[in-house]
Amino acid sequence: MAYLQTVHGLKFVMFLLYAIVASSKLRIRYGILAALFLVAAIAGLNCLLRAGSIIWELWGQNEYGCEKLVNKSFSVNTAPWNCFGPVR
Repeated sequence: MAYLQTVHGLKFVMFLLYAIVASSKLRIRYGILAALFLVAAIAGLNCLLRAGSIIWELWGQNEYGCEKLVNKSFSVNTAPWNCFGPVR
């Protein structure tokens, strides 16, 4: 949905840029409006990327960490451990 809004917004910005070129009387007004819409589109894309990055980071976190992989036979196996198993 956000992608469609961005595409629609970019089409609108292109229409405004065309209006700037076509009409000299409204050039400044539409120029300011087009610049504001362009800034809003860039800011929206930045916000979307940042939110996606945060969601991706939270989704990739392991709730248990190394707790499930703790070496329970420490007295028998004295090799050092990390999350992937014994270190050799």
